[in-house]
Amino acid sequence: CALLAQGKDLLEVETGLRRAGFWGPRAAEVFVWARLIGASLAASLTAIVLVALNSSAMKTSLFAAGVFGLTWIAAKYVLMMMAKKRERVLLVEFPFLLDLMLMMLESGVSLDQVFRSIARDERATVPNHGQLMVHLVEDLDRGQDYQVAFERWAARVDVYGAKELASLFRQSMFQGMELVPALREFIREFSQRRVMRAKETIGTITVRMVILMLIFFMPALFIVLAGPPVAMILDTLAPPERSSQ
Repeated sequence: CALLAQGKDLLEVETGLRRAGFWGPRAAEVFVWARLIGASLAASLTAIVLVALNSSAMKTSLFAAGVFGLTWIAAKYVLMMMAKKRERVLLVEFPFLLDLMLMMLESGVSLDQVFRSIARDERATVPNHGQLMVHLVEDLDRGQDYQVAFERWAARVDVYGAKELASLFRQSMFQGMELVPALREFIREFSQRRVMRAKETIGTITVRMVILMLIFFMPALFIVLAGPPVAMILDTLAPPERSSQ
């Protein structure tokens, strides 16, 4: 694995795997080897097709190498797309998880029982976060310290607000902070930040649309509007054709 991915590339792969939900100790190694095999197969198929079409050896080698490189690069982009998709799914479920936890805590259920209830009974409501709660409960059942278990849970979730919520759990467990008011305030701040992030995203999309219009639409519009007058001016300035004798 160290020979096939190093430095920044390896760090991006490991980060992408964690964000995509692959936490195994050999996840990076499996991904790198799968990427190598996939790129090799794509290059081999390209070479076979070109040889069947009687292409030259130089052309076959160049195309095969290009396909290998593109497949190698595309594999990481696919991983990043998977990570983004998982992040969107978890962020959509996160408000439901928070409301569910607040409702249980207000009914007098302890924090540990909230975790176990979500992992056992509420996985239909929050299926992705429910599975992550299952891992949290498993860590606790194995005798893992609550602080370490919360850190591992936040690392598995790895979306905006997870670390803050884990810190809230630790303060409630070890410092005696009342969790219900703090969680309610966290939900309010989380909702406000989501609105702010949505506005920022909308602003970014607006800027991108303006850039796209300037690049693709304005030249065409300029040609349509300015083309006929420019053609008329060129026709006027052109020297008259001499009649044949």
